[in-house]
Amino acid sequence: MSAQLGRRNDLGLGQGLALKLLTAFCMLLLLAPLVVLVVYAFNDSRQVTVWQGFSLKWFAVTLQDREIWFAFRNSLIIGGLNAVLATILGTMAALAIARHRFAGRQGFLNLLHYPVLLPEIIIGIALLVLFVLLDVPRGFGTVVAGHVTFSFPLVALLVLARVGAMSRTLEEASLDLGASRWQTYRFVILPALAPAIVSGVLFCFTLSLDDFVITLFTASPDVTTLPLKVYSMVKFGLTPVINVISVLLILFTLTVLLAIHWLQKEGPHQRWGIRLAGVMVAALAVLMATSIVAERRQETLVIANWADYIDPELLREFESSTGVRVIMTHFSSDEEMLAKVSFGRPGIDLAMATPVSMEILRKSGLIVPFDGERIPNLRYIDEDFRHLGSDPTGTYSVPYAYGLNGILYNTRMVEGPITSWWAMWDERYAGRLIMLNDMMEAFWLAHHLLGYRLQDQRLDHLDEAYALLKKQRPLLRKYESDLVNDMLLSHEAVMAQAWNGQAHKLSSEHPEYRFVVPEEGASLFIDSLVLLASAPNPDAAHRFIDFLLAPERSSQNMEAILYPMPNATARALLPPEIRDDTTIFPAGVDGKRLNIMSDPGDFRRQIQGRWERLLAE
Repeated sequence: MSAQLGRRNDLGLGQGLALKLLTAFCMLLLLAPLVVLVVYAFNDSRQVTVWQGFSLKWFAVTLQDREIWFAFRNSLIIGGLNAVLATILGTMAALAIARHRFAGRQGFLNLLHYPVLLPEIIIGIALLVLFVLLDVPRGFGTVVAGHVTFSFPLVALLVLARVGAMSRTLEEASLDLGASRWQTYRFVILPALAPAIVSGVLFCFTLSLDDFVITLFTASPDVTTLPLKVYSMVKFGLTPVINVISVLLILFTLTVLLAIHWLQKEGPHQRWGIRLAGVMVAALAVLMATSIVAERRQETLVIANWADYIDPELLREFESSTGVRVIMTHFSSDEEMLAKVSFGRPGIDLAMATPVSMEILRKSGLIVPFDGERIPNLRYIDEDFRHLGSDPTGTYSVPYAYGLNGILYNTRMVEGPITSWWAMWDERYAGRLIMLNDMMEAFWLAHHLLGYRLQDQRLDHLDEAYALLKKQRPLLRKYESDLVNDMLLSHEAVMAQAWNGQAHKLSSEHPEYRFVVPEEGASLFIDSLVLLASAPNPDAAHRFIDFLLAPERSSQNMEAILYPMPNATARALLPPEIRDDTTIFPAGVDGKRLNIMSDPGDFRRQIQGRWERLLAE
C-alpha cells in the first residue's frame, strides 16, 4: 500500500512547468513587498521611495527613540500577560470540553471558532461598547482583557487537538496505580500537553504583539503599543524608521514561528523548540523587568493633536523642567478627533480643535473653560483671535495657530500657472490629484465654486455640491491630509489641495513645487487648544499652555511647524526668511476671499451622509 502511495502520480500532477511557474509567481507576489520593505530599511534617504545608498543610520535612530521603546515595553507587558492568561483559560476550556459531558458542550465548542469567523473590527467595537457601558476607563487592563478574549479560544482549539490525540489509558493507568487526580494532571496530562501549551503561549504572544485593531479600540492614549506607534508615525510621513520597526518585528515573528514549528515535531526538533521558547521567554522577561525599573512613574499630560504640529524640542524642554511626561495622540481629520474625545473616558487632557469641532464640543459639554489667571502668558494672544464665533467669551479655547489652504503643484509636471480651484477637476491629471481628507473643506469648496454658501444649509445646494464632488472622485488619487508631501515627492500625485505650512516645507527643499491661493478664495483655519471636561490632569494642561505662549517659545514653535500664530511679539522674533515668507504669511490675499468654518448644527448629518457615500465611491 505504502509502495503504491510512494509511486509518482500517473496523472503527473505537480510535474508540469506551468504549475511550477505559477507557484513561483505566487511566492514572488507574497514575498516581494517584504523584500522591498527590508531593503529600504537600509536606505540613506528619508524618503522610503528614493534610494540614496546603503546606511544603518535608521537602525540607530530607531533604537535611540524613547517613545518606540515605551511602545515596545507596553507590547511586551500586554503580550506576556495575554500569553499567560489566555493559555491558562484555553487549556482549562480544552480539558473541560474533552473530558466532560455537559449541557451546551457542542455550542461552547462552536463558539471557540468565533475569532476566526468574526471580523476583528467587530470584536473591537463590541469590547469598546461594553467598556463604555460599564464605565470602565481604558488602559492596560482593557487592552489585556480584549487580547485574552480574542486569543484564548485559539489556545483551546490548539490544546484540544493534542488532548484528542492522547490515549485515555495513560490516565487510567495512573489512577489504577494510586495517583490522585491532581497528580495525574500534574505528572501525566500536563507533560503530554506541554508542546501544545508552549505553542499556545508563543502563539498568543505573537498575536498580541502584532495586534492593531482590538488594541485601537481598547487602549487609552498613554498605552501605546508598537503597532499603534507605527500607525501614528505614518501620519508624520513615511520614513525608513517604519521599515526598521517592521524588519525587527518580522525577525521576531519568524523566530516565534520556528519555535512553534519545532514544538509540533517529535524527537530532537521538539527539544530544540522547547529550548528556543525558553530562551525567548527568559530574554523577554529580562527586557520587561529592566524597562519597568528604568521608567520612573511620571505625571502625564495627554494631548490630541494633528501630526507634526508642535516642536518636539519644546515637549522635551517642558518635560525636563516640570517632570510631566507629554503624550501625543494624533488624528487626521476633525471627525476622527471628535470620535477620540467623545466616546467613554478617553484619558485626554487637551485637544486641538477647529472652530467647527470646538463649537460641537462646547455645546455637548465635553470641554470646560480655562482659568485665565493660571495662564498669564495669554496676554500675548492677539485680541482679534480671542473672541471667535465658536467661543464668544474667549474662555473655552486658547488660539494656537492659523493658516489657509490652496493648491500645491509640481511646476515640471503641471501646465501652469495654476490660478483656479477648477484645476482640481482637470481630467489631464486624472488619478494624480489629492484633496484634503476633510468633509467640511470639501463641501465648502464645492458650494463656493457653484456660487452657493454652505451656511445657508439648503438640501438642493448640498445635492449639487455632492454631484460636483462625485464628478471629481474618479480623478482623485485619494483624500489625504497627512501624506500629501510624500505622495507629491514620489510622483504619485502632481497637484494637491494643501495647507500653506505643509506647502512651505516641501517648496523650501524642492523649488519645483509651488503653492498658490486660487482666485476664487480659500478656507482660513484657526486651531485652538481646548480643555476636556474629563481631563485627568487639568493642572498640567494649564502649565503647558502657559509654557507654550511665552514669545520665545511661540517663535521657536512657528519656526518648527511653519504656521503663523496669533502672537505678534513672537513673530517679531522670527528669522527674516520666515517672517517675510509669503507662503507662511500670504500677502495680498483679500480677507473677503477667506472663509472661516462654523458648526452647521443638525445639517452636519446631511453632509456626513453624503461624505460617507463619496468615500465609498
